[in-house]
Amino acid sequence: MNTPFSVIGGFLGAGKTSFINKLLADPQGVRYGVLVNDFGSLAVDAGLLSGDDRDVLSLANGCACCSLGSDLATGINKLQSLGMEHIVLECSGVAIPSRIGALAKLAPNLVPHATITLINGHTLADLLVDQWMADTYVKQLQGGGQLLLNRTDTADLSDLAQGQQTLSHAGIDKPVALQTLHSPQQWLTRPVGSDQVEGHSVSQLATQTVIAKDLSQAKQWAAQAAADAQIYRMKGFVQHGAARMLIQVVGKDVSITVAPEGVTELGLVVIGTAKAVAQF
Repeated sequence: MNTPFSVIGGFLGAGKTSFINKLLADPQGVRYGVLVNDFGSLAVDAGLLSGDDRDVLSLANGCACCSLGSDLATGINKLQSLGMEHIVLECSGVAIPSRIGALAKLAPNLVPHATITLINGHTLADLLVDQWMADTYVKQLQGGGQLLLNRTDTADLSDLAQGQQTLSHAGIDKPVALQTLHSPQQWLTRPVGSDQVEGHSVSQLATQTVIAKDLSQAKQWAAQAAADAQIYRMKGFVQHGAARMLIQVVGKDVSITVAPEGVTELGLVVIGTAKAVAQF
């Protein structure tokens, strides 16, 4: 039996985990198996997914489209052996979706299906001109299959038109749709792949995991990360009394909420240029 394989991509903080959580919350009779590729030593995104422990596998630290061919194949084989009806891979925030789709073609009994790239409406314009990451970002979008505009302040057609215009000015003329998290299945029912694009290098990015002594220090670090244009993502967990708190920083946006039950590992993953990450 051939198993559909879909890739969910998007830059750091684009909303990939939220998209997949909505999918798992209402699978509409389909048994999804999920592979998560966190770029960092702490598997934060895997810990935030609401699927059964057997159905969600975390890939090793790194970028799946560059260096995880064997781990990817092993994860796919395991999910297939468990009888998953559709395998979904959540890319790391720096992966090129089309390259992962190409790797998947090598797996037996696997059918490349939808390739989806989420775009954070808050950070789109800045990333297209970013000194360090613009090249990788453009390659993601060029090899991203369906482009879905996400995290807009107001979910209406004006956001979509603005996002399309911003991409067109950067030379990316692929159509963009407005993502609505209440219906992720509609995008996975469209078997749309993506054009293969050349490789990329993430050597300009550094990542490290730091442990905050308390919530106050975590808040301080989060504010520092949000103010630094060379920090692209901070995410992780900190202990606060009897609770564990989830800290997320995407661009200038900071979110601090109670972590889901079952989270055991503490630490904050910081992703940015080596110089910026070294400050933590």
